[in-house]
Amino acid sequence: MTSKYDQRPYGFGSSSDNSNQWNNYKTQDDFVPNFGFSKSSIRNGFIQKVFSIVSAQLTFTVAMIALFQFHEGALSFAYRNTWMLNVAMFSTLGLSLLMSFSTSIRRTAPLNLIILGSYTVCQGFLVALISSFYEVEEVFYAVGLTAAIVFGLATYASMTKEDFTMKGGMFASALMALMLGSLVSIFYRGEFFSFMLSVAGAAIFSMYIIYDLQLIMGDKSLSISPEEYIFASLNLYVDIMRIFLELLKILRYLNENSNQNQREKKRRN
Repeated sequence: MTSKYDQRPYGFGSSSDNSNQWNNYKTQDDFVPNFGFSKSSIRNGFIQKVFSIVSAQLTFTVAMIALFQFHEGALSFAYRNTWMLNVAMFSTLGLSLLMSFSTSIRRTAPLNLIILGSYTVCQGFLVALISSFYEVEEVFYAVGLTAAIVFGLATYASMTKEDFTMKGGMFASALMALMLGSLVSIFYRGEFFSFMLSVAGAAIFSMYIIYDLQLIMGDKSLSISPEEYIFASLNLYVDIMRIFLELLKILRYLNENSNQNQREKKRRN
């Protein structure tokens, strides 16, 4: 059987930092013709399980962000112990690859939940550490915008008749273009170029949220196996985190430009 690949980046860093991205491969065993949800009870149970896991992941991540934003002692401790950052980075990479390539681990409880929980702890720590470099207002707005975007995309994914599960190749091509732009940004560090990369990244991962949600809902041409609730939760969580991080960079760029314009007006006056 010929394998079908869907390249996805899993990491916490900027879209301009290609070293924090890697590929996640999905085989045809994970994406099958829509017969796995012949019973509505199976589909509803699967959806409920995935959304419950992702909700728990997001709650933990938001708590970590709040801790680093409002507790200087915790943030100072993380800065002083740089080994924590290195451990979290390599752990996130290793655990993501482990869940991506090992079907047996993803489907073996409670090992799969333990590994996903460990991944969430490491990813939440990294996202919170990145957020600490931004103003509280920027983080607050990014969280609110992310929540609004995800809610809107979920509503659209559930109501639209358009089948996004058949557009994986198009999304992968857009993602490859984004990765190419990230490589270019290593040598060309223009602020506006980085801003455009962030806008493109937010748009691409928004499309991936619709794609993943329709695979989870199982009412389109392709659906993800009911046994892959860990894999589905991982994909959805990473999509949301990437949108949040891209929004942070977008808001920083807009705020800096706004402040610069205000300073120029004061000089003129």
